[in-house]
Amino acid sequence: MIVHNAKAKLNLVLEILGERDDGYHEVSTVIHTLELMDRLTFDHSDHLALSCEDFRIANDGNIKRF
Repeated sequence: MIVHNAKAKLNLVLEILGERDDGYHEVSTVIHTLELMDRLTFDHSDHLALSCEDFRIANDGNIKRF
């Protein structure tokens, strides 16, 4: 099992400078990290599953709610 804390950040400034040849965009940003984070847990499985605690996210019946 792998557990990873994905730290939050706040974009104070985000400027899109233009599209690159590969379809991505060049950006200029000023960010501030926060103490908030999501905890991501990964475990080996023969099947792919997604679970979510946020009821605001649309559910087509394939998301397991806690």
